[in-house]
Amino acid sequence: MSQLIDQMTTQLDPLFAQVIDVLDRHDNAYPMAFFTQLRIALAAATDEADVIQMFFELSSAAFQGFVFDAEEADAVDALLAACESVSHAMTADNHSAH
Repeated sequence: MSQLIDQMTTQLDPLFAQVIDVLDRHDNAYPMAFFTQLRIALAAATDEADVIQMFFELSSAAFQGFVFDAEEADAVDALLAACESVSHAMTADNHSAH
């Protein structure tokens, strides 16, 4: 696993855990299963393509019809903001490599 993937996992995994915990406490099972699968995909990532695939799947959350209360929405928003930041960092790394 590259250092970049390791850093992303370290940054994003606690946020996935927070989202999953909030959804579990609120018995919001369908989105909890969705985010759990994404957390598993992040843990299994071995290269940037795996992370990009996970981000692609995460982007489909907007079309899943999930309903979140305020606490759930805050946790999901924090995760999405961090993912956006990581995505920008990945893009910057790729542009500087060329």
